[in-house]
Amino acid sequence: MSLWRRNLFTLTFVICFIYSLNGGLRGNCGVLMAPLCESSGLNYADVSFIMAVCQLLFGVLQPLFGVLALKSSERVVLIGGALMLTAGFALTPFCRSFVSLLFAFGILVGSGCAAVSFGMLLAVVARQVKSTQTNTVSGLLNASSGVGTTVLAPLLQYLCVAVGLLGTMFFLGVPALLIIPLTLWLCAKKAGAHEDKALSTSQGQPENELKVSDTGQDTEPEAKTGALAMLREALRDRTYLFLLLGFGTCGFHMAILETHFFSELTLFGISRSTASFIFALYGIFTVLGSALSGLLCNHLPMRLVLGSIYGMRVFLVLIVLVIPSSVWALALFTVFLGLSSDSTVSPTVGLILRHYGVRKMATLFGLTFVTHQSSAFVSAALGGVLAESAGGFTVLWLIDAVLALGASLLSYSVREHPVSGVQEKPLN
Repeated sequence: MSLWRRNLFTLTFVICFIYSLNGGLRGNCGVLMAPLCESSGLNYADVSFIMAVCQLLFGVLQPLFGVLALKSSERVVLIGGALMLTAGFALTPFCRSFVSLLFAFGILVGSGCAAVSFGMLLAVVARQVKSTQTNTVSGLLNASSGVGTTVLAPLLQYLCVAVGLLGTMFFLGVPALLIIPLTLWLCAKKAGAHEDKALSTSQGQPENELKVSDTGQDTEPEAKTGALAMLREALRDRTYLFLLLGFGTCGFHMAILETHFFSELTLFGISRSTASFIFALYGIFTVLGSALSGLLCNHLPMRLVLGSIYGMRVFLVLIVLVIPSSVWALALFTVFLGLSSDSTVSPTVGLILRHYGVRKMATLFGLTFVTHQSSAFVSAALGGVLAESAGGFTVLWLIDAVLALGASLLSYSVREHPVSGVQEKPLN
């Protein structure tokens, strides 16, 4: 690992690998639903609630881990997340009760995912690259979640059939442990480096070589800003409130896809194997949608990009209510679902970065995930109840359409300019 040169490509590759496991796992909760029910003996509603808790903790704990990173380091948080993920994967196959599965999968896996989060990983790299490269890195990092979904959807389905839940969880535990050495490399001090920021060419250093501080953290004056003061400042800003509310509706939508859409595909009479490949198609187009969103944010107002994505979801949700139950129709519909899913992250992150800078991004973006995953909790849990009582998800989709419309209107109303008195220090 020490032989790797610390440049834009290697840094981006490593954080994308880590986040592909995180996003791929969360994106394929639906694939694991039936194996978890069979292994634990719990019904669909109970396992849905446990997955809802996992979604909730993934959001609620992100700002807390962000504060912990401010007080210690991203290194500590990321390694802790890797250990929690590994422990959760190891315990899950042996759970035979609601409480034990809640602890192993709901709490340990959910907490681990929160620690190894988008905002935490981007914060590590954002201070080591040029500010003009941040949107591109953000788009690629976000897209890696779709890569994980694409690869893991058919693979997890195959493993669950071939080696059972025990073998599947062991398989997931290997890359979870790899996060530890990768984190040590990401946050390591480069030999001969001092307190320089990164990518300086003024002293004859190659443009893609990096210098970071001893702890891997910012040394800007704004780093001294207290976490509570930071949150109070953000919550007084209309732009941040609109982003917060909009991203909350996004969580409701994404939990339907990640937790229940796989099950809904099987309700159309499609086999689990075919459904896993359709879901892999969804993952491919989340990658394309995320990358396209990141590129559009470099050329168009980010509020227009964000509002249009939410608006697209309204039409897609209405289509799902009348779509024919053929494999080809569902596959085509899934393509557009993928394009509009994770693509909200890049404009949301971009707007937060523009207003508050790199140092505050992990905590503030983590707070947006509180609303995102709180809504995801409601969606995942409600979907389980509806599946058991009504045998379908029509009501859930209708609620989603109304929320997406509101998010679109709020996003178009965002003021896209720096907050008064807050100037982001450029990374040269």
